[in-house]
Amino acid sequence: MTTPAVELAHVKLHLRLDHDADDELVKAFIGAATSQAEHVLGREIVKTKDENALAETVDDVPAAVRAWICLAVSDMYEKRSISESGLGQGRRNYDHLLDAYRMLSLIHI
Repeated sequence: MTTPAVELAHVKLHLRLDHDADDELVKAFIGAATSQAEHVLGREIVKTKDENALAETVDDVPAAVRAWICLAVSDMYEKRSISESGLGQGRRNYDHLLDAYRMLSLIHI
């Protein structure tokens, strides 16, 4: 199971949400965005078992990765239809935030 890489309170501040009615929805979006980021990066963000994890704790997650997750959650929250969100439809204008943290593998031919 993916450990959320951003705290709910941080994302709610980003979304400017001052109510609790959508907390479960936002938590689900945080989990989805974290999973997607881990897929792109090729490693865990918050270490549970991956020796190549990006961070030991949520507090250690780099700001660029936290920003990417907040922006992805914002896309999901504001555009709740997958056809509107842009997820899975190519590179978004903030996807470059993850580039520096990708695991690169060398293929020997």
